[in-house]
Amino acid sequence: MDDCWIIEFFSAKILQESNILKFKTYLKLFNKIKSKAKITYYKTILEGNNNNIKLIWNVLKKTIGKECDKINLPNSFNTEKTPVSDKTEIADYFMNIGYNVNHNVPSVKRDFTSYFA
Repeated sequence: MDDCWIIEFFSAKILQESNILKFKTYLKLFNKIKSKAKITYYKTILEGNNNNIKLIWNVLKKTIGKECDKINLPNSFNTEKTPVSDKTEIADYFMNIGYNVNHNVPSVKRDFTSYFA
């Protein structure tokens, strides 16, 4: 029986391939079950709390991976003069930017239609 090693080789190969096939089959089955379980889980939460809009939005944000939408803003801003940390001063600064820019632009004596030619 010099051919014993061939039988052992092929039986080991078949065993490995069948394990791989089983693994792939069970992996597909697992992913299907996991997907259905997620759908059932979220459907139950959303239907059970259909009058709690805040909870629904929190669940939806968590589901898509957006758990926190707060932006970290600095506590102070540098203006032309000095750093400003008071919230009302910061709001006033940004509220007056348009007015300040408009008044710093020199007035032109030409009619605007002359630019269309």
